Amino acid sequence: MLNTSVHFPDQLAFWNDWHARRGATGDDPGHRESRRVFLDLLAESASRRVLDLGCGQGHDVAAFAQGGLDAHGLDYSPVAVRQAREALRRVGGSDAHGRVRCHDLVEPLPYADRAFDGIFSHLAIQYFDEPTTQAICLEAARVLRPGGVLVLVVKSVDDPYCGQGDRLAHHTWLRKGRIRRFFTEHELKDLLADWAIDRIDSYSGQYASPEQSHFLRLVARRSF
Repeated sequence: MLNTSVHFPDQLAFWNDWHARRGATGDDPGHRESRRVFLDLLAESASRRVLDLGCGQGHDVAAFAQGGLDAHGLDYSPVAVRQAREALRRVGGSDAHGRVRCHDLVEPLPYADRAFDGIFSHLAIQYFDEPTTQAICLEAARVLRPGGVLVLVVKSVDDPYCGQGDRLAHHTWLRKGRIRRFFTEHELKDLLADWAIDRIDSYSGQYASPEQSHFLRLVARRSF
């Protein structure tokens, strides 16, 4: 149950400010490894059309385009979307405006069924309540072709920020203006119960902060 006694800051304003002031480099080892895993999985795909859910400033979209993928991205923040389009242009990506769109993941994805061969999402689906997160995963399945790959990264309950700030719901906390949910491996398996899960990697590293963080990386295929 959601804790309604807590004041909820405007999350769009938070993310616009975050991306305008700092953002992330996209260059930490764990993030680079997640991109490598995704690129390797798509290496033998025929069309290799991919979507980055919550693309932020475009580090992954640009890297996927450089890797020869037909890369597309969505993000909630128009500030991030402008930066992501520029990142795509810098690597020679065509039609950056059409490929990177501003979109709230609580709404249905603006793509046709089975439109993509792969979906990548780095620290994006952890900002929603459980029903919304389930709906996002259903939408991801809808726009992914059968056998298409999913690489999903979230913060683990072992992360030092889990338990800090105002508790909103199960494993969900408000800290310094940001609402974030933390996951266990079991919760990820339940969330993707209909998918063919290849593996879940647990790892530590740094991301947009000198502090050590803890992550879970899920690798799966759409099997239904």
